[in-house]
Amino acid sequence: MDHSDTCTTAIALNNMAISLLERKCYRQAWETFHDAVQIACHNKTTSQSKYLSKALQRQCKPEPSKAKSPLHLEVVSDTADSITCIHATHLPNSVSLIRLEALDSTTDDAEVDGSVILHNYAVAALLLALAYPAAKVSAQLLQTCMKHLLQSQDKLSTRYEGLDMEIDYGLVQKVFVVATISTNSLLFILGRFDAEQFAVEIEECECKLETLKETLASLDQPTATDSGVVAAAAA
Repeated sequence: MDHSDTCTTAIALNNMAISLLERKCYRQAWETFHDAVQIACHNKTTSQSKYLSKALQRQCKPEPSKAKSPLHLEVVSDTADSITCIHATHLPNSVSLIRLEALDSTTDDAEVDGSVILHNYAVAALLLALAYPAAKVSAQLLQTCMKHLLQSQDKLSTRYEGLDMEIDYGLVQKVFVVATISTNSLLFILGRFDAEQFAVEIEECECKLETLKETLASLDQPTATDSGVVAAAAA
């Protein structure tokens, strides 16, 4: 398979995993996201057929959890129409998943898509931790969730550095949408730990989230966007 086939496989796994999460199949979704990450972020391309076969089996034989999640789960698309309205206020106790659908467009980018898959993988770990709250396992999953959210944001920051605001406007907007959703998820995760222990991180996260939201609002009006503000928000 060539590079485009690899990206398509990772995206297909991402979207199948979201479908499983929507049916409360938390463990199966987490496993499917894991396979998507192996392809998108670790270049394990030789196992693509195996990963797809397993994902299809999970779709055909779903194993939904009976546990009621305390979270409201929002699923958004990375298409241009969705990007323009994603910065609306999130509901309390809500996290978002990003379905990758903007194929063959100006916002289709392997690095950004990889950061999306990492974010979704982290959210799946969070939901799995909340559905099966055994102390040791839950704590490990929350740590995993935080690690992947930070990795997602690192990939976005690195990718942003290579973009031109005028040439890559649509992709810049997508980067900030993903960063906003990821920061919102990270803030929720930090709130699951000792608030005093992570007080500084929570405050920094809240400030970053507000800056990202303001930047997204300005990105809806390209002529009014200050590139210096955008660069500062991406830091």
